[in-house]
Amino acid sequence: MAAGHFDPLSISHVEEFTLPDGENIRVREKGFLPAELESLLAAAGFRVRGIWGGTAGAWNKLPPSLDEIELMAIADR
Repeated sequence: MAAGHFDPLSISHVEEFTLPDGENIRVREKGFLPAELESLLAAAGFRVRGIWGGTAGAWNKLPPSLDEIELMAIADR
């Protein structure tokens, strides 16, 4: 995947940055669908009580929408 591009199939984004000391780094962010997040939490031994959508500072217990980039999960062991 080329740097600075979003891949909708893997829900990932790669970006390259140059640090103040001149070192180049490559950062990859990976997004998850609610079902993927629930599976990962369950595999780690958590019981998922709910997954909601939101943005920092605007959290509600509402279903995730396509406009949101963050998910909130409440789970316990």
